[in-house]
Amino acid sequence: MSVDNSKVKEAKEAPKAPEEEIKPIKVAGECEIGTVLDCATCKRCSLVCPTELNLEKVVRISRYLKDPKGSHRNVFKVTSKLAGMAETQSWLKKGETGTDIAYFPGCSALFDILLQRDTNYSGAAEAAVLSLNKLGFKPEIIYGCCGHDLYYSGALDEFEIVKKELSKKLEGKKIVVGCGECYHMLKNVYNADVITFAEFVFEQHPKFEKTDLKTTYHDPCRLGRYNEIYDAPRELLKKASDFREMENIREEAICCSVSAWLNCNKHAREVRFNRIREAKATGADYIVTACNKCSIHLDCVHYELNKEEVKDLEGIKIIGLEEVVGYALGVYDPFKEEKSYEVSEIKGKFLEPITIEKDLERYIDEDLIEQAFRCTSCKNCTIVCPVHYDTPGLMMEVFRPELVKRGYAPEKHTKIASVLKKTGNAFGVETGVKSKVNPKAKYIYFPGCVAQYRRDDVFQATVKILDLLGVDYEIPEGLVCCGSVLKRTGHPMDFLIEQNMKVLKGKPIITSCSGCYATLKKDYEGLDVHHITDIIKENIGKLPLKEVKKKVMYHDPCHLGRKFSYYDVPREIIKAIPGIELVPFDKEKENAQCCGAGGGVKSAKPDLANDLAKKKMEEAKGKDVDMVVSSCPFCELNLADNCEDIPVVDILNLIMESLGVKA
Repeated sequence: MSVDNSKVKEAKEAPKAPEEEIKPIKVAGECEIGTVLDCATCKRCSLVCPTELNLEKVVRISRYLKDPKGSHRNVFKVTSKLAGMAETQSWLKKGETGTDIAYFPGCSALFDILLQRDTNYSGAAEAAVLSLNKLGFKPEIIYGCCGHDLYYSGALDEFEIVKKELSKKLEGKKIVVGCGECYHMLKNVYNADVITFAEFVFEQHPKFEKTDLKTTYHDPCRLGRYNEIYDAPRELLKKASDFREMENIREEAICCSVSAWLNCNKHAREVRFNRIREAKATGADYIVTACNKCSIHLDCVHYELNKEEVKDLEGIKIIGLEEVVGYALGVYDPFKEEKSYEVSEIKGKFLEPITIEKDLERYIDEDLIEQAFRCTSCKNCTIVCPVHYDTPGLMMEVFRPELVKRGYAPEKHTKIASVLKKTGNAFGVETGVKSKVNPKAKYIYFPGCVAQYRRDDVFQATVKILDLLGVDYEIPEGLVCCGSVLKRTGHPMDFLIEQNMKVLKGKPIITSCSGCYATLKKDYEGLDVHHITDIIKENIGKLPLKEVKKKVMYHDPCHLGRKFSYYDVPREIIKAIPGIELVPFDKEKENAQCCGAGGGVKSAKPDLANDLAKKKMEEAKGKDVDMVVSSCPFCELNLADNCEDIPVVDILNLIMESLGVKA
């Protein structure tokens, strides 16, 4: 039967606004940078995370906790609530509907009405229906919104109401979905029986008339990294157009950079600019995508800035995959179709009011707690993140503290925190710090817990090298743990900072532990902090280094490397030792694999920490080296615990060997 837009649904209709009151949304008010908003939830970080952390879940719950305001004066966060109750039907001007299969168009038509741009975003839905007709199917249209933006903006209580209503419509149906966000939600959150438009059409073996369109394909994160759907869209485009690939594709694809309309800022905008430049470099005239929001966000660059600023981005347009398919089937012409801004066709029902108080406990489950304490704080994710989002910062400063406050901390973390409060160190040793009091000294050596209580060889090597170099230093009484272990497990560390600041008195600090270095440098105000290797590098000529004929590999500690780009100095010192052959790991420097022990993982999840260390040491064994060297005693402990065949030593131990001195 033909579509009947006058049909009234079984529900109280939402009030209709006069057409003249609907104005296009203009850019205004970027969101903050460096907050829980920044993450695009694109899952690119999952490609490199050593512990396979499910970050998107943590981000969603963190947003629920913080209730952040979105960009553009929060108007789109409000719109996502409107979308949850609206049924915008004016987009379907042609085509036949029936009950052969269900089709879920999503809410692109609503954004056509709000944005009023030249691009016809809802044209993809109409093209999909016409294409299904051509292939012999009369679909039942399931109107509504999947609630994606509510879900990912942290409006979880509102989402549950939307989910309840939409689930009734989805029950028992096989559903074709064109939008990547909608597909992900219906499949993975609603557990509905869904198939992408691309896969469904590909299975029908359509007979296309190849068009003269020059296309490239943008992989939506929700189809790609979330669901590993890469091939079907490409196969259709190869048949329907002159198709060419971008440089970053499939699981490596760069996302459109915006998550639930929250993070429209200069970082996200630059990601979009670069993605479009990448597409232009292929010679394509059209970026094809299978996601309504990707289409809108990529298209935003032409509406956000003045023409001069986007001059190099002109000449390439955004088009939906369904539109290309419809064009190749001869049933839809994207260049002739007129879009509609008919507000009178928005129908729907009021959502149930939220009658319960916001409560994080409703969303805390075993998996969430598991994810929260898997992060090693290695920062590998920030390297591949298109907006360089600080995931460890979210974990250590927002999420873990909230779970700790609610009593969900791992038992071993709680025990360490208790011991630390009692003794001032993470190992519960009550003998105090080995001191060398010299109030007039220029520097303070801050040894840290591991060198003091587990790696005395590192402590002894440090003081002997400082003495050999004539460095004027002291180890004052009263020093306690820097607090790294507390911060990274979500426990308060203020009492340690307060105690140490009384003792440090603003003097320059030398430390041989990368964890102490990172904590003192970032979390203590106004300190001048130096890693011991800086002092050695500046004075390397004063050390009578002798030949050491060994083949070694250097392990980059995350707290020195990715946190402070501290890569070259340790390597230069190693190379300065005569006879040393320095062999690189397959992944080193900013791409180095972490030892697996950081972020409290060694104590709470030892099997996970050990597995990561074994993997790293297996590579060292395969390269037949004599030893693995590092600049972090804690890394060295975990690596050494997981390999008996190759010694793991501190860079200071290697220097001592070259000097012919025992630590």
